[in-house]
Amino acid sequence: VSVYNDKKNYIVQNDIIEKNSVLEQEYQKVITELRLPYSLDIIDTLPKELLTYAEEVQDLGGIQTLNDMLHKIQDMSKKALGLIEEGFNALEEENEQDAMLSKQYGKLWSRPTSRALTQNLLTMGTQYNDTIQAAQKADRIVQAKVANWGKAIAMLSRPSADILSHLPQLQPEDELHAQITQLLTQLRRQLELLEKNARDRQDVEKEVKKMAEKDDISDALMSRCQELTKGSPIVKIQVEQFSDVFESYLKKYQSHQAILQQHAHEQDEIIYQLRQLHMQLNVMVSNIPVLMKREKAISNLEAAYSKIKEIRTNLVEGIKFYSNYIDILNQFKKECTDFCLARRMEAADLSRDHNPAKLLLYSNKK
Repeated sequence: VSVYNDKKNYIVQNDIIEKNSVLEQEYQKVITELRLPYSLDIIDTLPKELLTYAEEVQDLGGIQTLNDMLHKIQDMSKKALGLIEEGFNALEEENEQDAMLSKQYGKLWSRPTSRALTQNLLTMGTQYNDTIQAAQKADRIVQAKVANWGKAIAMLSRPSADILSHLPQLQPEDELHAQITQLLTQLRRQLELLEKNARDRQDVEKEVKKMAEKDDISDALMSRCQELTKGSPIVKIQVEQFSDVFESYLKKYQSHQAILQQHAHEQDEIIYQLRQLHMQLNVMVSNIPVLMKREKAISNLEAAYSKIKEIRTNLVEGIKFYSNYIDILNQFKKECTDFCLARRMEAADLSRDHNPAKLLLYSNKK
């Protein structure tokens, strides 16, 4: 059994799996070198990758969602600055009132000045303001990205038929239109054959692996042992005496070896035809201005897909930043207004009825 399994595994591994792996590498190599089917699709249709990009952009809400997020950030930024300004205004108003009362009561008004007590709040507010200014600078960079890439992103946000119709394209009356169309048809047919060949190869490998897993020669070997020994325990047997049994069981793999070899010949022929046709196509389309513009436009749309992901990430981070920072600024504003309220209550208490004695008492306590 061990000898047979070694022979079987050698055939499966070397003649099927490794051979198919080599063929698969050759297949992938030509697909990569010729940029198939991309190099064909950019001429008369939309590359599959671009269609996928457009669907994803549409699922994300397209350019409208980006604009909505950008407006939200702008509103949040204004709100953040507004909270800082409201805090500063409250402190300034209280400071002016304190200065007025100090002037009114003169030496009798000896409590600490508002400016002395609010230094920490003023410093904190200035730091908050600087942070928002820096954030707004980053916002303007993102806004510029939206402006620069907005047209391409807006195009990706539209249905595929609209995208296709807006791309530069050869017209039926253009020179070489018929020849290019014919070449594209031939190339796509060869590509279909190559892809089918690859799928069939994989099916052969799967079938052989499955067959090898279930392959059990034990019963046949036991039958041969009985024939050779006639039930006698003293009869010696040799591996060579089972060669015909091995060969009989290994024959079922020969058909798969032959099929894979046929796929190899077919693939070589298809790849040759593909390269020849692709070379003809390249020569034909290389200097056609409208196709050069078309390829550039498609490349720009593909770049826009990368940009929309980058911009969306920037906007999500911006919204998150402002959401968290507005909570901090609300607390800052509250501290400012609470301070002002406490100072007004204190001032009202001290100045009630213009009681100089009370002011002197407060001064002595200080």
